[in-house]
Amino acid sequence: MLKRLFRRRDPKAALKELLGGARLPTFPDVIMRALELLRQDASLSKVADVLCGDPGASTKLLSMVNSASHSLRRPVKDVPQAAALLGRARIEQTLLGMAVAEALPKKKIPGFDPTEFWRNASWRAAAARRIARELHPSSASASYTAGLLQDMAVPILAGAVDGYPALVEECKESGADLAQKEREAHGWDHAEVASWMCAEWNFPEDLTAAIAHHHMAANDNQSQAPVAVRLVAGLADPDDDQARARVLKEAESQCELCPEKTEATLTDALDEASQISKLFVS
Repeated sequence: MLKRLFRRRDPKAALKELLGGARLPTFPDVIMRALELLRQDASLSKVADVLCGDPGASTKLLSMVNSASHSLRRPVKDVPQAAALLGRARIEQTLLGMAVAEALPKKKIPGFDPTEFWRNASWRAAAARRIARELHPSSASASYTAGLLQDMAVPILAGAVDGYPALVEECKESGADLAQKEREAHGWDHAEVASWMCAEWNFPEDLTAAIAHHHMAANDNQSQAPVAVRLVAGLADPDDDQARARVLKEAESQCELCPEKTEATLTDALDEASQISKLFVS
């Protein structure tokens, strides 16, 4: 499935060339071990045992699981319970979100503000999941994770590519499409670079495809990203009324969603994101 996606270049080689002498950050050891067990089809109890061995990871995981991002009816008190309730796919997605948050820069640098980045990422994630529940409920959880991580290449690029922070700031001020400007200036965009990162980090194939294709049109049948992920891809700033209006228009014209209901969805998602995003910058 991904051969077509990577037909132009080998993802790991392309990422190495782009970063030059810099190295892509690695995931925390405990999360790496837990992810490896999941991919080996080990029992969830074994995965939980590994996570319980790190108090910091356990606390973070429980905070994530008990946040609005998982919509559980009752608070989860321990890691084994969290793993059992979420199941393999959702616990893997949660761990990947935690791992990426740990791997990305913690401090503000030109072109990247962690607080702003995770607020916007959490907003897209919450909005994507809510819209997915309307359009294709089975993809709601995957849509959340793809919405959360779709721009994860931006902070890496801000720290590795000369002139990239200025490009980001220019697009913020003018409202220009960042992906288009990236392609014009460099021949790649952050969605493609994110797919290279997914390959390096051994992400699941479907999540990699969803992140790689998130800027494709919602009615593009060639895209492997859930429709909800593509609809919210343009949400980069809660104060950008034009971007919000574009989402409402596309949701109505391409998915037959009521604009008033979509507007309420985006507002509710932003309220949810204000709480969730704090977990990624703490």
